[in-house]
Amino acid sequence: MKKDSLYLDTSVPSAYYDARVKGRMEATQRFWYEVLPSYHPYISEIRGITCIWSK
Repeated sequence: MKKDSLYLDTSVPSAYYDARVKGRMEATQRFWYEVLPSYHPYISEIRGITCIWSK
């Protein structure tokens, strides 16, 4: 079965580790493991390159 594509803004992966806002990290991690597997996620190639270079 073909999965629908889902664009992820770069704030979604960064929220995975962001504990500054109560519940944001936990909600993002639940989304990552419970919802995201149902989709074909992607990010902008330009933004992806920016994220890699900023490490």
